[in-house]
Amino acid sequence: VGPDGKGPFNRHNFTNIMSVQELVEYYALPFKYAVKEGGALGTMCSYNAVEVKSPEGKSTGSIPSCAFSELQNGMMRGQWNFSGWIVSDCGAISDFLETNTCSGCHRKTSHGMESLCLPTHGICPSPGCHNEEQKSTCMAEKAYAGGTDLACGVIGDYGDALANGTLTKLQLLESAQRVLRTLFSLGLVNPKAELPFKNLGSEDIAS
Repeated sequence: VGPDGKGPFNRHNFTNIMSVQELVEYYALPFKYAVKEGGALGTMCSYNAVEVKSPEGKSTGSIPSCAFSELQNGMMRGQWNFSGWIVSDCGAISDFLETNTCSGCHRKTSHGMESLCLPTHGICPSPGCHNEEQKSTCMAEKAYAGGTDLACGVIGDYGDALANGTLTKLQLLESAQRVLRTLFSLGLVNPKAELPFKNLGSEDIAS
């Protein structure tokens, strides 16, 4: 894969395959110290999917990290007692979609027109560029169930997911509480007069 991310594998469809030992002793260790020793209030799930294999040969299968409940809810919140929020990397929730084979799905970037019809993780259907409701409902279901609270980009339509019962009010409430707890603890919902730093401008930044 080149620096432009083109090729058979890129950050939008790559699966990191690892053993349980590699996960616990290598990949998860920095996050564990950030949570248990550093008191981190938030963390980010990535674009790639993860597949964990046990010593007995059992596999979790390929699961996007932002939908991986066993890691985010089980390990982080269950084993490490992480009480903060988890946000997706920008656009990572959209990588839940299957490869889009329709024509005309492009967006304008600084490098020109970029195709949105890229191969991704495929845990949500991509029936076409214009069927946004089906896409967004599945995306919301998978994200919230997987332990993701916020999205940089689109997290999906949780209204329909609530209506059809695939997402519960308790799941949504717990996510909201995790986010709001940080906002309140930092005073970000207080009146502006109580927060002197809100009156600082670019001229106050010594860089």
